[in-house]
Amino acid sequence: RLYKALVDQNLAVNTFVSYTPHHDPGLFIVYGFLAPGVTHEEVEKEILHQLDSIRTHGVQEDEVRRAINQVIAQTAYGRDGSFSIAMQINEAIAMGDWTFYVTFKDKIQQVTPEDVQRVAQKYFIEDKSTTGYFIPESSQEASLSPANSQNSFQEKQQLYFRRDDNLSGSNSVRGGADPDQSLTGTRKFFTKQIPMNSQRKKVEGIDLVTVETGVEDVITFVGSLPAGDLFSPEENSMVADLTGQMLDKGTKQHGKFELAEILENLGAEINFSVSNYTLNFRGRCLKKDLGVVIQLLAEQLRYPAFSAKELEKVKKQRIGTLKRMMENTSVRAAIQMSQIVFPQDHPNYQESLDKQIQDVEKVTVDEIKEFYEKYYGPNSMIMVAVGDLKHKEVQKQVGKWFKGWSGGVSIPEFPRASMTAEPIKKVVVMKDKTSATLRIGHASTLKKTDPDYLPLMVGNYIFGGNFSARLMSIIRDDEGLTYGIRSSLSNDTYCDGLWYIEGTFAPQLVNQGLESTMRELNRWVQEGVTAEELQNKKTTLVGSFKVRLATTRGMAQQVLSFLQRGLDVDYLNRYPQDINSLTLEEVNNAIQKYIHPEKVVTVIAGSVNESGEPLGSE
Repeated sequence: RLYKALVDQNLAVNTFVSYTPHHDPGLFIVYGFLAPGVTHEEVEKEILHQLDSIRTHGVQEDEVRRAINQVIAQTAYGRDGSFSIAMQINEAIAMGDWTFYVTFKDKIQQVTPEDVQRVAQKYFIEDKSTTGYFIPESSQEASLSPANSQNSFQEKQQLYFRRDDNLSGSNSVRGGADPDQSLTGTRKFFTKQIPMNSQRKKVEGIDLVTVETGVEDVITFVGSLPAGDLFSPEENSMVADLTGQMLDKGTKQHGKFELAEILENLGAEINFSVSNYTLNFRGRCLKKDLGVVIQLLAEQLRYPAFSAKELEKVKKQRIGTLKRMMENTSVRAAIQMSQIVFPQDHPNYQESLDKQIQDVEKVTVDEIKEFYEKYYGPNSMIMVAVGDLKHKEVQKQVGKWFKGWSGGVSIPEFPRASMTAEPIKKVVVMKDKTSATLRIGHASTLKKTDPDYLPLMVGNYIFGGNFSARLMSIIRDDEGLTYGIRSSLSNDTYCDGLWYIEGTFAPQLVNQGLESTMRELNRWVQEGVTAEELQNKKTTLVGSFKVRLATTRGMAQQVLSFLQRGLDVDYLNRYPQDINSLTLEEVNNAIQKYIHPEKVVTVIAGSVNESGEPLGSE
C-alpha cells in the first residue's frame, strides 16, 4: 500500500516499515524518503491516511494471506545457516519465551483481517505518534543559537513536529570477540564436500551452477550478464542503468503490480541491479515455488514491457536518488578520485552526478529498447542456485523458461590505467557537513586473477581491511582522530582496479588525520608487515570466508564471484589453501611493488577549504 501511495505516485523515492517484537513494547516506524520537490507535509499526510484507512476500513483477506506468506518465507530465509538459527533462538529467549522460535509460523498463520484491524484501531493512534522531519539547514540557520533567538525551540517545534502547544523547550558495528582470536583453531569446514554437491552445465547458453546444501526449504539464486554501465552509448551514460531498473516495472504478460503480487503470494523475491560491467540479479524462494519464480525471472529478462509511463516514474525516482547522493561526502570523494585516477574511457571512470542527472532526463524508451536488443541475452550469462534443491530440477526449469532466448555479448579486455606521475590533491567543498571524507589512493594496476593480487590483498587487509587492522587501531583507537578508516582494493574483477584509503573526520581534524594516515602508509610500505600480523589475518580471512559459505546467499555470491573471474567451483577449496600458503616475503614484496605513497591522489570532500581547514576558519 505504501509503495503504491508514495513511490508510484512520485511522492517518495523509497519507503519501508520497521517493526521487531521485543520483550517490552517497541516501535512501529514508517520511513519515507522524499522525492525532489515534495514536502514533508505531503508525505506525512499520505502515510497517516494509509494508516487510518486500515483502522477505519480494515484490510482484505488476500492482503493478509500475502503478508502471511511473506512472513513465513522471510522466517525460513532468516534461518539460513547455523549463525542465523542461533540468533533467532537467542532473540526468542530475549523476548521471554524460547518456544516463540518453534510456534511462530503456526501462530502467524492464524492471523485474520479482523485481527489486523483490531490491532490497528488499538495502536495506530495519531495523537500518540511522533513524526520527525529531516530538514537540512543553511549555514545561517545552523549558526543561530538560543541566545540570538529566545523562541528558537518553539519556532522549530511548530514547524517540524506535531506536538502539544503547551509543551516548551528547555535550555559501522563491532560485536563479539576479536575475529583474529575467535577463529583460531576453527574446525575443518564443509568446503571439501562442495564439488561433490555441485554441478555445472550449459543450459540454453547459460552457465548454470547448482549447489545442494543442508538448508531446509530455501533456494537462493544469483547471476549476471554483461550489460553494465560501461556498455551505455557514448552520448548517454545512464541508458544501461535505467534499462536494468525497468525490468521489474512490467512485462508483456504482467504489469508491475501483478508481478509483485505473484511474488508476494509466494513470499519470494527477485531483484535487479546494474554495476559497471554487468546486469545483476538475485532472488530467493521456497523449494516448492522454484518453477514459478524461475518462470518470472525469465519473463522479466526476456519480455520487459518498457512502458513510457513507467520510464518517467523511474527517471524521477533515479533523479531523486542522485540528488540525495550529492549530499554524501563519501560518494562525492569517490567520484572525484575516479575522474583523476582513470581516463574517461576506462570502466572505473565515473561521471559527475550532475552529468548523470542530465543523462537520466534525456533517456528515451527507444534508447532503452535499442540497448536491450543489443546487449541482453544468454551469451556470457552466469546463474548460480544454492540450497535445498535437486540439480536436474533446476536445470529443467531454467531450460524450460529460457528456451530459445538468444543474444548477448562478452566483456572485452581493457587497457590498464597508469599511475599519476606525481601526487595530486583535490578538495570538494560541501557546505554544512558535520564530517568530511578523506580518500587517498591510486590505480592498483591489478586484476583479481593476477598472481600478485592475493599477496597484495592480504597485505592491505593487515593495513586497513577490518576493525582490528592497523589504520583503525592507530588512527581511530590510539589517536582518536576518526570515526572510521579503512583501505581496500576495488572494481578489479574484469579490469585493473583502485587501491584506496577512506576515512571520516571532523572538519577540524582533517589535516591532522591526513598527516597521521600518510605516516602510517609510508611505514607500511617501508617496513612491511610482521609474521604475527600475517598469521593472524590469514586466520581471519580463511575463517570469515568459510563462515560466509554457511548461508545460501553467501555461498551463491561467492561462487558467482569466482565464476566471473574465470575460475571454477572447486576454487572454493583452493582459495583457503592459496591464502595459507602465502609467505611474508611475497606479501611485503607486493606491497612495495604496487603501493606508491609518492604518487597518491588525495581527495577531501566536506565543509573544508582548499587548505583542508574548516569553512569559515580563515
